[in-house]
Amino acid sequence: MPDKIMDVIKAIKTRRSIREFSDEPVPQELIERILDSARYAPSGENSQLWRFVLVKDKESKKLIADLSQHRARVTFGQVPFEVEQERLWYIPKDVRPDVLERTCDGTLFRYAEQADTCIICSYSHTYQDAPIANTAYESIVAALSMAIQNMWLTATALGLGAGFLVMPCVTDGRLEEILSDYFGFPRSWRAFGVLCIGVPRSKRHIGPSRFPLESICFTERWGMPYKRKAFAELEDEK
Repeated sequence: MPDKIMDVIKAIKTRRSIREFSDEPVPQELIERILDSARYAPSGENSQLWRFVLVKDKESKKLIADLSQHRARVTFGQVPFEVEQERLWYIPKDVRPDVLERTCDGTLFRYAEQADTCIICSYSHTYQDAPIANTAYESIVAALSMAIQNMWLTATALGLGAGFLVMPCVTDGRLEEILSDYFGFPRSWRAFGVLCIGVPRSKRHIGPSRFPLESICFTERWGMPYKRKAFAELEDEK
């Protein structure tokens, strides 16, 4: 067990997508703590409309990696370099071609087979007795996403790395059927993505930078930039 648990605010700010893991095993008690944190995520009417499949088998993780790479090739492989690189503004130009190559050929998304543990995250519209309350896809995904975020932050606080794969699930219904059939999902439950957890191979750099608070938050109405307390006090002093 780690000697010190990271502060939640620090975990939020230092969380990163980790796609390269070492061979160091993760103690099962840490995996259980990560899974346990998902149970406390908020959900409408406390429906807890999520289920998780824990995957450690090498062949199963390879299947997830194969499906992810296949879909990434289709998604990114047809996009011209000039167009694709515009969304990677936060990656230094000297390494951007290598990142784009691994993105387009799909190898960037094979990290499930490196991870110690893969957690397949799923949701259902109809598993409980009041399905009408859960027919809005957006609300269901929001609730599941909060459970995933809880696990991701817990992994970070415990000194582990995590990366979330959606390639074999929401991007192509055919691949989702292959994955669901392989892992025995009932038809009433749908796979949404795979959280891959392991010990990071190396320390991840801090970037990308974030938009300033004043550009994403307004006061009272849209278009009136929020003023941070420190900046407002400086103006008052003037």
